Amino acid sequence: MYGKLFSTAFEGSMFGSGPLMFAVWSYVLSHAHRKTSTVELNARLIAAIIGKVTPADVEEVIEAMCSPDPASRTQTEDGRKLIRQGVYQFRVVNLTVYDRLANEEARREYFRLQKQAQRARSEPEWISPEELAEEEDDEEPLEPMPATRTETPPPQKDLPTHAPTPEIDVAAAIHAKTEASGMKVPPPPQLVVAWIGKYGADLITETMDDCLGQLSGKHFNYLAAILATRNEDPSQRPANRRTRPRPVVSPDGPANLCARADEVRETVHALESALKYPDWDRGDCSREQAQLYLLHVRTNFAADLDSAPTLTEWLARQA
Repeated sequence: MYGKLFSTAFEGSMFGSGPLMFAVWSYVLSHAHRKTSTVELNARLIAAIIGKVTPADVEEVIEAMCSPDPASRTQTEDGRKLIRQGVYQFRVVNLTVYDRLANEEARREYFRLQKQAQRARSEPEWISPEELAEEEDDEEPLEPMPATRTETPPPQKDLPTHAPTPEIDVAAAIHAKTEASGMKVPPPPQLVVAWIGKYGADLITETMDDCLGQLSGKHFNYLAAILATRNEDPSQRPANRRTRPRPVVSPDGPANLCARADEVRETVHALESALKYPDWDRGDCSREQAQLYLLHVRTNFAADLDSAPTLTEWLARQA
């Protein structure tokens, strides 16, 4: 067993009471039962454990703890520290109060450290004035940035020159899809951005399409568990849709809404796969047009692909 000994014990009414008083009080705190706030005190046993004292000395200290103490900080039971309940059994006054105080301080310190670690792993986020006041003593001032500007190195020739799709648009599209899936508690946008950095937008979109019917009424932890499983074990993922042949579609567009959604989905997957490689081998559109089409679909039709335009329709509108 163990006990919590506060520094205030040495500065209150026990100040100057002698080493035996503090030795017996330490024994009380370390042997007390937390649920019942009781402890068994045998003067002969305690005298043998402490050493160089007699049972009569220990009994005198126990009686002093059972006596009223007008100088005590807490006047519960007239300032008594112990209440005799039997020959050897005593009730420790205020044991629950001080244990709860220590647990609350430990809980605040634990969550403060957890919050610091979370901010160190994720992107910068807004900090409340209360949190800032708790951490300002521990943080060191930031060094000022140098006044001189550094030249930007020239781009390498072997790198693609196209501009990537902004990540915030991808995150907004995936977040809109999670809200439209009927989830009881959809993930917040900040968590979606973290998922994209950990799993990639392709795996999240593919998982959302496969498990769309299973997410209704679920907490976002359910989706997080599926993403973690598929990320660690690729065999858990279904057959990749990009390996299936693209359907032949007439220039007039799909005949019904289901076919339209399938064609848009197949086109999106094909364009996402083609954008991963520096060489562009598609003849129906350029790399820039593919990026703009993906951004248009993800932003405006993430939750309703039946209404999204096909690539052919979108190119005709841009002409």
